[in-house]
Amino acid sequence: MATKSGDYYLLWSTQRNLEIIPFICGSCGRRVTSGKGYDGTEYSSLTNAPTARRVYVRICPYCASQIYFNVDESQSSGPVAGSTLRGTSYQSVERLYKLYNEACRCTNASAFTACVLCCQTILVNIALSKGARKGLKFAEYVHYLLDKGYVPPEGKRLIGPIRERWDNAPPAPSIEIIKKGEAETLLSFTEILLKHVFEFPGSVQEVP
Repeated sequence: MATKSGDYYLLWSTQRNLEIIPFICGSCGRRVTSGKGYDGTEYSSLTNAPTARRVYVRICPYCASQIYFNVDESQSSGPVAGSTLRGTSYQSVERLYKLYNEACRCTNASAFTACVLCCQTILVNIALSKGARKGLKFAEYVHYLLDKGYVPPEGKRLIGPIRERWDNAPPAPSIEIIKKGEAETLLSFTEILLKHVFEFPGSVQEVP
């Protein structure tokens, strides 16, 4: 099968035995070792001659997902950022956890702006569940959570970068393209808040 892109195209082998290597599956997140998959040979679209570059697709032995490895042997679909969180018996909190897991998948797909939008929604709802009034700016909700003591010590180290990025951000519906580091910082902060506020026994409460 051929896959074309610009001045080059790839011809893929049928499934075969490849060099056995360890990697972290981008789908299930497990550290696995696999030698099963496909290799792709790059050809010039102008001359139809093969180049010296090859790419690979390896099959995860646990979940059977196909993981793509680039020409430089870097893994294209790496492990999902963050930790997978499982919700509670409260449906509204469960929805926050699902949204957080979606934010993790967005980061894995390099959709950093979408990741931040998910995290902002989660943090605003956490603040509302703890008594913040509606209609505030996102940064004001973060300040509220900090001032009311809901940010644990491990989250306070992230407050500086978050304030620097969003304290003076233009109001919605301004369009901003978010960088990887900014998204990962907010994702880590969101994970810490979800665990601290909702995962400790007796601390779970319904979100409005």
